[in-house]
Amino acid sequence: MKKKKAIKLSVATAIAASAFAGVPAIQSEAATNSVDKAITKATTQVNKAFNLYYNTAKKSGKLPSGTAIRKEVKLAEQYYAAAQKEIAAKGGSKKASYTKKLEASKTSLNRAKNYVAAISVTLKASRTALDSAIESGSQSKVLSAQTALDKKIAEFEKAVAKVFGPDARRVLTKTYATPAKAESASVATEMKVYAAYKEIESKKLITTDLEKAGEVIESVKAEVEELQAKDTKLAENILKAVEKNNKVYEAALVPVVKSVTAINAKTIEVEFSNAIDAKTLKNALGADVITVVTGEGASNAGTVTQELSEDGKTLTLKASNIFKGDYTVKVPFEIVKGLDGKFLSPVNAKVTVNDTAAPVLTAATSTIKDTKDGVKQITLTFDEEVKSIDTVKINGVNYSASVAGNKATVSVDLDATKAYDLTVVNATDAAGNVKDLQVAPLTVSVDNAAPSVVSAVAAGENKVTVTLDKELEGDTLAISGKVGTFSANVVEKAEVNAKNKKEYTLTLNKAYLFKNGNSDTVNLTVAKEALVDTLGNKNAAEITKTVVVSKDATAPQAVKVATSTTDGKVTSFSVTYNEEVTNPTEAKIAVVNSKGEILSASNVVAKAEVSKDDAKTVVFTLVDGLATEKYSFDLAEGFVTDTALTANNSAKYAFDVEVTEAGKPVETSFDIKGATATNNVITVDFGAKVKATGTGSALNPSAYQVNGVTLPSDTTITFGEKAGAVDQTSVVITLPAGFVKANDDKSIFRVTAVQTLDNKVSNAFTKIIEVTDNTAPEVKSIVATDLTKVTVTYSEAIKLTAADADITDEIALVDSKGAAVSFSKAEVTTDGKLVLTVADATKVNSLTTLKVEDVKNANIVDGNDVAQKAGLTVSK
Repeated sequence: MKKKKAIKLSVATAIAASAFAGVPAIQSEAATNSVDKAITKATTQVNKAFNLYYNTAKKSGKLPSGTAIRKEVKLAEQYYAAAQKEIAAKGGSKKASYTKKLEASKTSLNRAKNYVAAISVTLKASRTALDSAIESGSQSKVLSAQTALDKKIAEFEKAVAKVFGPDARRVLTKTYATPAKAESASVATEMKVYAAYKEIESKKLITTDLEKAGEVIESVKAEVEELQAKDTKLAENILKAVEKNNKVYEAALVPVVKSVTAINAKTIEVEFSNAIDAKTLKNALGADVITVVTGEGASNAGTVTQELSEDGKTLTLKASNIFKGDYTVKVPFEIVKGLDGKFLSPVNAKVTVNDTAAPVLTAATSTIKDTKDGVKQITLTFDEEVKSIDTVKINGVNYSASVAGNKATVSVDLDATKAYDLTVVNATDAAGNVKDLQVAPLTVSVDNAAPSVVSAVAAGENKVTVTLDKELEGDTLAISGKVGTFSANVVEKAEVNAKNKKEYTLTLNKAYLFKNGNSDTVNLTVAKEALVDTLGNKNAAEITKTVVVSKDATAPQAVKVATSTTDGKVTSFSVTYNEEVTNPTEAKIAVVNSKGEILSASNVVAKAEVSKDDAKTVVFTLVDGLATEKYSFDLAEGFVTDTALTANNSAKYAFDVEVTEAGKPVETSFDIKGATATNNVITVDFGAKVKATGTGSALNPSAYQVNGVTLPSDTTITFGEKAGAVDQTSVVITLPAGFVKANDDKSIFRVTAVQTLDNKVSNAFTKIIEVTDNTAPEVKSIVATDLTKVTVTYSEAIKLTAADADITDEIALVDSKGAAVSFSKAEVTTDGKLVLTVADATKVNSLTTLKVEDVKNANIVDGNDVAQKAGLTVSK
């Protein structure tokens, strides 16, 4: 009863209060209604605008009219602004709650505005400009228009990334970006070729860097072939430039003799335009193929030795006697080759040698350990070889000179603290030219530094190369070595390199090696004062070095078969292995002719022996009069062995050899033309049709390696396409997701044992390509790092495709009860971690990565734009 009275009293009090308020109470109610109405109107319009694009894309897979969506978004912005003004004017004490209510629709408004921003990036004008450029056939205009279009596409895609909803992003991309990209890609081949040859021309590579020019031409070889099948004005113009440059390049590739110059009576130099393959300078018997013919009345030069420079472009001819008179340097037809395999153009170059210049003294030097030791030996250096010196005068005293090449040594005993001028009397060269008197100051330098060991590296199973910083006294290196717990010195001998006396080759006692595995650590020691240079400087302390030697347990593999002709007929062939081999066993040669008849090997092969010039190659000399046909050879296991301490037998190897009378011999192997890689898609151009199945299949992933790792069995490999048809001369390899763990612009791509339809086996092929990380970042942990911040760590640094990218369709947060936890902001730290803003970080229990319908539209990606791995859940 009391309770009812209390309620009545409360109501009465309220009525009374309203009576006192009067009109103001009515005005307050009206204000409240106007604010609510404004908020409702704005929210309704915002939802209308948002749903217009979002639901249209989601339900119908289409896009709304651009005019319509712009109109609705503009109204939404107007109503939203009007509501804000209404709240400011009439919100009163509820202003904060009204503002919060209105701002609940702000996310949808921003999403609608982001959609309008995306469709406002128009691609039509750029596409039209590219169409016009293509029609004109102008290469530069097409490149400029394509670049502009690509830039516009990138701008559009950046805007699309901000659009909420995977369906809307997908339809936007399909409607606008995809056809624009296709249009840009329609001239990608043309522009790649154009850019390549523009580089050749602008940088004048054919004259300044022929090797680089070749690399550029090779890089677009497949694209040039593709252009040849196109009938457009643009393709025609590009191919004209290609043909012009290729002709100049091919001409530059053919090595020629640039000059033959008489240096002096002992030396003639032959200069080549391109580097020469040193192996082709000698025939099978080891004789020089470039010869010097003595002209009538010319001096007999005696034995002429030849030495090719390190760069392969200069051949120095040295006479044991002298050159004097007319000579002809003969380069034979199609024998000497450049490094690229092209024959050196034959020439009979005449040169007249008439050395009338006397040898010139260029230096008089002496190096000593200490001035108190005095000067004991002087070295005289001349500009050419010297045959004799009558005497050397120093302070009126005569000294004898010992001559060797262009140097002479003089034994003396002089005070090193004093200055001297010396006089060389009658220095005579090989041609008899005499320089009667030459005066030069003696330059004395002090060297009191002890010799040291620069490096020790394995040079074979039981060979170690030791490099010093100085030449040693008597060319003797006193060094010992131990392996494991053995106390014996395993260094059997230390031999100086005659061409570089700072380098020694150690031979280790094989009896102590590889007792407990396939490698050994050798501890090398040079005792104190055991390292003595030519001046007597010694090491003050013991020197130690360690080097690891490894056992060769790998069988030699045949990598190449090649034929040789004499007078147009194949008379021999060679098999080249991947390492030095020995002991070819003719009894392990089996031969079958084209009719399938088994032949005696001795009736086909006269002899098989390791080449004198290349220990990796076995030369098979065919019997005289052998019939011209195709022969199938089978080399049994162990036909050769390698030179390992424990010899490894070669594996069984089968191949064919075509014996012809004239023309080019048929090879049993072939060279792969090239390979290119773009976005982890590798295209291999074999240059011939290759097998699709069975042994040697080009579609077998095991035939390919990237950085030493064989491609997995699920790798997608297909034949290429040309003019709309399957092109069996090329394959397209798509590296599977997760195969590439890190970016590598110099990854090693290898192809092995692919066969053509006529069973030719590919020669070893290696190409440097660029691959990019395609391994999806994986979420690893989630931590509350502030009251409203949750930090997510991935397996690698991630990024957002846009600063304000919406990722609510890619990340889900839940609390301990499984209820969703919303987040309002996402950002990325400088070290690639994702930070989410939530109402209460302590409420977050776990995070799950969500699957995006099209990963190309994902906003959470790594540095290579690979989307995060979906379906992973981590808990705090």
